[in-house]
Amino acid sequence: MNLTVKFFLSVTCLVTVIIALAMLTTLKQETSFIEAKMKKKGYVLAEVMAMASVNGFLSYDYSMLKRYFDTVCKDEDVILVMILDNEGRIKMHSDIDQIGIKLNDETTLAALNVREPVFQEMEEERLGKIYYFTAPIMVESQKLGIVRFAMSNAEIIRDTSASRNRLLLIGLAAILLGGLGAVLMGRMISKPLRQLAAGARAVSRGDLNWKIDIRGQDEIGVLAEAFSYMVSNLRKSIDSLVLAEKMASIGKLASTIAHEVRNPMEPIKGSAEILQQAFPANEKIVKYTRIIKDEISGVCDFLDHFLNFARPPKFSVGPVNVNDVLKETLSLIDHYIGDHNLVIEKNLDDGLPVISGNERQIKQLFLNLVMNAVQAMRDDQPGKLTIGSSLRSVLSPGNEGDSRYGRYVSVEFCDSGKGIALEDLNRIFEPFHTTKEDGTGLGLAIGRTIMNRHGGFITVESELGRWTRVTAHFPADPADETSTNQHVKGFL
Repeated sequence: MNLTVKFFLSVTCLVTVIIALAMLTTLKQETSFIEAKMKKKGYVLAEVMAMASVNGFLSYDYSMLKRYFDTVCKDEDVILVMILDNEGRIKMHSDIDQIGIKLNDETTLAALNVREPVFQEMEEERLGKIYYFTAPIMVESQKLGIVRFAMSNAEIIRDTSASRNRLLLIGLAAILLGGLGAVLMGRMISKPLRQLAAGARAVSRGDLNWKIDIRGQDEIGVLAEAFSYMVSNLRKSIDSLVLAEKMASIGKLASTIAHEVRNPMEPIKGSAEILQQAFPANEKIVKYTRIIKDEISGVCDFLDHFLNFARPPKFSVGPVNVNDVLKETLSLIDHYIGDHNLVIEKNLDDGLPVISGNERQIKQLFLNLVMNAVQAMRDDQPGKLTIGSSLRSVLSPGNEGDSRYGRYVSVEFCDSGKGIALEDLNRIFEPFHTTKEDGTGLGLAIGRTIMNRHGGFITVESELGRWTRVTAHFPADPADETSTNQHVKGFL
């Protein structure tokens, strides 16, 4: 039995019970009210008839009494009216055929002895419940006879029947509306729950990219947000474990390469130098030994680069002025920039605070980012690289729902190069992923590691075919350092 059916049955049963109790209570109260109203009406009519009948009774003016009777009998609740003398003989009756008859039943005999208006209730087979009212006809202290009239409970039955029918209609309408509301409410609740269940099944199958589009401030919305938060953390944890495993594998591979490749490189390089010294006049030997030395130097540089990524050197921090590090980095590769017909535009904020970091690693980061920008430039037209530094309030990336704004010294590198495709933009921090024919795929991976160690992060934005912007965000205050994360944004 699904949730919608359960809601429908529970709400329908509840509304039915409430309507039934309301009907019983209302009908009982209404019946009591009408009975009290009829009793009061009967007492008043009995006393009025007794007082109005005195003159007619004394003067034997039965025509006057007959008019009184006819007037009272116009009331649809009145069944009969009669006047009895002290002997029980009918002196006047709403049915003139009954005049002169002497009544000696127990009820009449008991009524002949009353000195005050009384009420009697009787159950008759044909008429149902009958209310009898009796009032003495008094002249000073002398009783001349009694006035009796009867009223039926037809009005009570009629009014309670109408009320019951109205309540039944209201009850049916309430049950229908309640059932409809229960169905709608059940669907409103079951639909997001089904989405959550589908998401749980997808996550159990390993699909950690499942998105749950549930918004709201109620318990289901909170549950959906908690579920999304859980999946996000699970995805981040798995990514971290995969990255840690990958880094461990790379570390082992680096050690093997260093042992198996680098050790024989030095003897080969030394042998080439001996040949150069032994045959300085032989142009071929000098030429090819120089090639050997250059290639070995290239291999050693790659090994150094690779080892620095796999097993970063010890991290020591101190005060760093990022503007000074930028200027020093640009001066190191000034000739390289000039050879590539590149224009550098600097927009540096001289009022930046000093950050806490490792100057050598920050210089390495800036060098990698500048080299990437230069290599991304088009060969058929001059390129432009804009480098800026500023103090910003940035929303630091964190777990979903846990990000916060902080003060960061941001260094931005924006080139007018080829841009990055979206499918590559999402993988640029992966080790060995590169779109360059001669690239190693370690530049941004090393950059992310450096930023993580500084408590900062990198953002990358790009428009394919037009530009790429890479921004390094360093915490401006030690207290603002956040957990290591990277933040990637893509624009088409």
